[in-house]
Formats: sequence, C-alpha cells, structure tokens
Amino acid sequence: DRIIYGPVKAVEPWAIHRFDKLEEHVEFMAKNHPGWSMHSERFIKYTILPQIQEGNKYQIVEHSSMCFVRARADESIWISDCFIGNPNPLIVPKLYNMTVKDSI
Repeated sequence: DRIIYGPVKAVEPWAIHRFDKLEEHVEFMAKNHPGWSMHSERFIKYTILPQIQEGNKYQIVEHSSMCFVRARADESIWISDCFIGNPNPLIVPKLYNMTVKDSI
C-alpha cells in the first residue's frame, strides 16, 4: 500500500534495491526499535527514503491530493488515510535552494 514515483535514479532504491535492503533494515530495527522490524512504513522511513535523499539531490514531498483507500485482509476498507495527513511521497529534484512547495 505504498506508492513512490519520480526520476528513475531517485526511485531506484525502491524499484530495484528494496529487497536487497531488508536484512540490513531488520538488523537496524531489532537493535534500535525492537518489535517493528517488518513494519512497512518504518522500512520506508528508515531505509528507503534516506537512500533517495542521499547526496541531497532529491527531496521527498508528500502529494497533496493522492490517497489510497486500503482494502484489508479481513475485507474491511480503511479510508482514514485520506483524512489524517497524506502518507504518499512525491520525489522531486531540489531546485537551487527552493522546494517545489515554495515555488507553487
């Protein structure tokens, strides 16, 4: 239930290398945040997003209107994600010292 999009080089950690990073992530979480090793949001936060931002070339920006409605295994549907913040990042290049939000 995650979406990441942007320039090819920016999304490469997610698109190509995310499974290669699982073991490293699980070890980090076991040491620093026991009990949360397989939580997908924390995998994104602690492992994938820092790789995207590495070298300060790309900035993570939450999309202002995109939202997932999640269907759960128990056949329920969660719509609360659409109203409590927006967890879906948009990846954009940094332009000079201005963010995309500053330029809109």
